Amino acid sequence: FFLTRRLKKLGLAVGEFQEGNYEYRLNIRGSDEIGILAGAFNEMASSIEKSIDKLHDTEKQRSDLLTNISHDLRSPLTSIRGHIETMLLKNIRLNDKEGREFLEISLKNISGLQKLVDELFDLARFETKQVKAFKESFNLAELVQDTILKLKPRSDSYGINVFMHHDNDLPSINADIGMIERVISNLLENALKNTPEGGRVDLAINAINGKIKLTVSDTGQGIDKEDLPHIFERFYRADKSRNRDNPGTGLGLAIVKEIIELHKGSIEVQSLDGSGAVFIIVLPY
Repeated sequence: FFLTRRLKKLGLAVGEFQEGNYEYRLNIRGSDEIGILAGAFNEMASSIEKSIDKLHDTEKQRSDLLTNISHDLRSPLTSIRGHIETMLLKNIRLNDKEGREFLEISLKNISGLQKLVDELFDLARFETKQVKAFKESFNLAELVQDTILKLKPRSDSYGINVFMHHDNDLPSINADIGMIERVISNLLENALKNTPEGGRVDLAINAINGKIKLTVSDTGQGIDKEDLPHIFERFYRADKSRNRDNPGTGLGLAIVKEIIELHKGSIEVQSLDGSGAVFIIVLPY
């Protein structure tokens, strides 16, 4: 009876698992073969349950991805179609001002579509490890300064002051200069879009424990606590709508994270509501 009782428990557990009760676990102790078998069953059940949860998460991400892509494609396509149909209905009898306005709106939407497609392609290549970093030695402070100057017309138009601070005698960094420039541009553009007129954006570079630390902080409204864990996810946009005129594709920060991880570095974001966001990147020399 003692032997068959434990065997019946094993049979019941297998039946429960077969019916889809993946949380069912055995409470059989002992160092004999049945006890070892029960322990193996519990470990197997836990592993399968984790795999199923991962599959559900993957399916949800796939569904969310398709929904977001559909939405981001539908809006500009609808706008382009509407303006072209209007021009055709009017038999292209538009004055110069109307015609130019229609063309500018259509061109803006086409540019947005092209950016979305390009970033989707880039993100797919990063996630499937199809991108190689062509590393060279360069001064990160000089690259940051060049990026600030490149975006100065935009920061001036927004009425935002951009400042850079860095340690003296910074060591050179060995990385793909094009990728790192893309990271800096993305974070700076993101900060400019989310900082009110009259605000400021600070970029600081420090050498700490054999690594380079780059901090990008703004004086915007910050990011909600519940949004912080998801900020680097594809297509994720904070509910507070941290943007100015252009909401972006929601892929920029995901690409930034992929680039930093490709360089064996780390990136994190910190924020307190109402006091702006702080992005911290740490890279090896």
